[in-house]
Amino acid sequence: MSQSLAKILVHTVFSTKERRPFFRNSNLRQELHCYITNQEQHHHQTTFQNEFRRLLERYEIEFDERYIWD
Repeated sequence: MSQSLAKILVHTVFSTKERRPFFRNSNLRQELHCYITNQEQHHHQTTFQNEFRRLLERYEIEFDERYIWD
């Protein structure tokens, strides 16, 4: 049976106007650091496949397991 596969890679770079510092507030910087650390812990608890399934279901995207994973 044939399959249709697509792979789109996007590289995005964000910058502030005139490259001004964005995180001057140390509390905000600390909160961001905590969020990133928690994301790393979160990804140790669940697999990519489960995370991806939840994302597809959240946005009501129909999918067939036979065609998602190799």
